[in-house]
Amino acid sequence: MKRLPFYQKIFLYLLIIGVLPTLFIAGITSVLTRKMTHDRLIHESQRTVSNTLSSIEKTLEIYTNTNETFSNSPLVYSLLKKETLSTDDYVKFHEEVYSTSLKISNSIYNESDSLQISTNVLDRQKPISNIHIIRCKDNQILSLKNTPEMYNLARNYNWGFYRKAKESFCPIFYPVKYESNNTSEIAGVSIKAVYEQNTLLGFLAFDVPLDTLTFQTTKNSEMLPINFSLVSSQNYILWNNNSFASLSNFISLPDEISENKFGYLIDNKNGFNNLLTYKHSSKYNLILLGGINMDLVLGNLDIIVYILLFTVCFTVVLCIIFSLILSKTINTPLKTIVKSMEKMETGDFDIQIPMNREDEFGYVAKQFNSMTKKIKDLFIKDHEKQELLRISELKNLQSQINPHFIANTLDSIKYLAKIENNEEIFIMTKSLSSLLKKSFRTANEFESIQSCLKSLDDYIAIQKIRFSNKFDVIMDFEPEILDYKVPSLLLQPIVENAMLHGIEPSPKQGLLTIIGYRSNQMLIIRIADNGIGMAPETCQSLLSTIDHSSSTLHIGIRNIHQRIQLYYGDTYGITLESCLNKGTTVTITLPYHINEETHYD
Repeated sequence: MKRLPFYQKIFLYLLIIGVLPTLFIAGITSVLTRKMTHDRLIHESQRTVSNTLSSIEKTLEIYTNTNETFSNSPLVYSLLKKETLSTDDYVKFHEEVYSTSLKISNSIYNESDSLQISTNVLDRQKPISNIHIIRCKDNQILSLKNTPEMYNLARNYNWGFYRKAKESFCPIFYPVKYESNNTSEIAGVSIKAVYEQNTLLGFLAFDVPLDTLTFQTTKNSEMLPINFSLVSSQNYILWNNNSFASLSNFISLPDEISENKFGYLIDNKNGFNNLLTYKHSSKYNLILLGGINMDLVLGNLDIIVYILLFTVCFTVVLCIIFSLILSKTINTPLKTIVKSMEKMETGDFDIQIPMNREDEFGYVAKQFNSMTKKIKDLFIKDHEKQELLRISELKNLQSQINPHFIANTLDSIKYLAKIENNEEIFIMTKSLSSLLKKSFRTANEFESIQSCLKSLDDYIAIQKIRFSNKFDVIMDFEPEILDYKVPSLLLQPIVENAMLHGIEPSPKQGLLTIIGYRSNQMLIIRIADNGIGMAPETCQSLLSTIDHSSSTLHIGIRNIHQRIQLYYGDTYGITLESCLNKGTTVTITLPYHINEETHYD
């Protein structure tokens, strides 16, 4: 990772930040959506099956309640007890039965209205149920519309719904599928055995049309593509819209459906996952089954997966494009800066970064350009310093030609002057010897002010003899600065200039004042004479020459000024004040470091 190019790192970071969370969210969303939809589908399927079975039970309850009410009517008892039936009996039967059938139609219709369901299946103006009164006395059957063969009492007295009705004192629903004479399908019979003092008089039976039951499935399955099957507890088929294997009128159901009253199972047939929800009606001995092709519903979730995959691909493309743009935006100026730094490392301090930007790169480029310029100036100043030191060394070497010979010769002259009692020659020779020996011993660029003043005393002693005491000297230095170190040979050239160019040409008695003191963080040394001074234009010319290293005039004072600025900076150096026929004052300004004993050693 560390060795990868910058744009590749950006690309990887963007992939980690953008793509991985998208993939994670896509995976979690896909799994959770599928699971939630799967659970929701099961829940809605169970709710739909439960509501549908409840509607079927309410419909059958209308038939059984009507059967119970009508079976207790005087007309039914009268028709079952009479020895023979007259034409009036048939007319009354048809009137009463027709009215009862209409009540059943209206009840079912009103139940549908309460559920806000509109349908063309039911018509409240027409009876939907065929009603039969079966007399045990003569096996005669009175029917509202027609009498199906299955009501043959002589043949089926001990079978089917007749047997079940005799075992119960309440109306029962018996599932039996057949077609009536008007080609309408019948799903079962609501039948009740009518007794009088434990004597069976006959039966009252209501045909339950298949449409009245299947209609309950259509009104409860508007939101789900669910297929219903209705079978009896003995697996007798009333209708089967699912792909159950069946033999004759019976159906083959999994054992799980027979054992549990309410639940679901998922079956895989022909490569499809089918959700089968079931519920038992213990009151009417029915089982309602609802089947849904889960792949048909859950298959739509694949669209979400495709959308998420497209989003991931789109994110990868965006990451590539954005990483390239970002890399170019960041990497290009960065490379320019790096190349410029490499050139600067080779010693090319003239390099400048051509970058006019207002951002961080522009700031770095600006600072880099400023830094190279300052480094170049420092190198130039250092070079000048080294050149000055080289010249100083050269002069020092030139002045030290055969130093031991000169020193020994001076010592000889000194002792001869002592023997001859020539005090002036003795003092001059002694002072000159001391000055020369000191210059021979000097190895450092700095010396203390006290050492500097001692050398100055030797020089002044020689000059006093030379000029026959034509001048006086006043020295005043604060004691605390005597150990402070300053550049070597700092005062002697300036004092020498004052003697030669100021005091010597003047006809009056000369006075040389040398003082030193500390002012805040500054060390001030002031050398003043009362000599002939300088005209303003001469003073200005001198000041201009000491700031130019190429000038060959006033080498001594210029050398001191430039050495001070090389050591301490442009803030420090020499200033000069002069007045014609009154004298000249030279001021040396140096930094003063209180807590340091030595400086620039």
